[in-house]
Amino acid sequence: MDERADSQKDIYCTIGVNIGIFRKKCGLSLTGLAEKARISISFLSNIEKGTRKPTLYTIERLAAALGIGVTALLSYKEKYSLMPEDNSLVFEIMKLITPKTRDEKRKALNILKQL
Repeated sequence: MDERADSQKDIYCTIGVNIGIFRKKCGLSLTGLAEKARISISFLSNIEKGTRKPTLYTIERLAAALGIGVTALLSYKEKYSLMPEDNSLVFEIMKLITPKTRDEKRKALNILKQL
């Protein structure tokens, strides 16, 4: 497998892992998220395992069903050093900040930096 194929595989694995993380943090089962996103349970399960490649449209529907932005599914990496309650706080912050404008996000970042 060439470097580009490895990179693509990593992206889809990251998306799948992130969907699973956010789904569990929202307290949703596979069935619950699949219904909210209007996809089959088996398709969602395979996306989370990294064995199926969702389209951008499907990723967008999953993000909307989770109440987060698409970029969160593409880039979020759970920090294993954080305590579970810290992960929940980070997740709540991400949910609050995702729909904000770029300017509002910059303001929020500046506030967080001062803490």
